[in-house]
Amino acid sequence: VTIWYDVLFFGPYYICAIYAFLLGKNWIRLPSIIYSTALLVIVSVILSEEAFGPSKTPHLSLVLLLNAPWTITPLCLLSRMLVERTPFDMLLIHPNSNRRREHID
Repeated sequence: VTIWYDVLFFGPYYICAIYAFLLGKNWIRLPSIIYSTALLVIVSVILSEEAFGPSKTPHLSLVLLLNAPWTITPLCLLSRMLVERTPFDMLLIHPNSNRRREHID
């Protein structure tokens, strides 16, 4: 079942994300939060099945290691997108001040 998420939802997201990340488009923030959350849910279901399911793996450490990118990457993306409302705006420090100002391209 999870393969259909990859085909129907993640595939279009990847196309949009490549465009948005390359050009620094802030509208990708909400789709990235949704993507990261969905991927973390799917990976946790798969890993739970591998660890506790009826056909659990005898090599859990290897399975966890091989699935680490699908856990770490969405966590990093999620943390970036949740912290910054405009993740691609450059923050510049004004040379005559201690204040920061936003510069929007």
